Amino acid sequence: MNESKPLRGQLIVFEGVDGVGKSTLCARLSSILSKNGTAVLATSFPGREPGSLEDLIYKLHHTPEKAGVIAEITPASIQALHAAAHINAI
Repeated sequence: MNESKPLRGQLIVFEGVDGVGKSTLCARLSSILSKNGTAVLATSFPGREPGSLEDLIYKLHHTPEKAGVIAEITPASIQALHAAAHINAI
């Protein structure tokens, strides 16, 4: 008897600094996978949902003067906050 195994999900992560093409690469791969019949959920971190932890972390990283809560933050602290944003979004 040949029992079929349940389908298992896959997680593909693109990491890199801003502006290197992660979103473009994700969109292209999503398109290819979708055309081949694979269900795709593409998302990005940190998110930019207004009022979310991820939105605050994004603002702290990119425009700390506009975040209005912290005058100065170290690169190590920004990296730790990015990890928190990933955990919160998941």
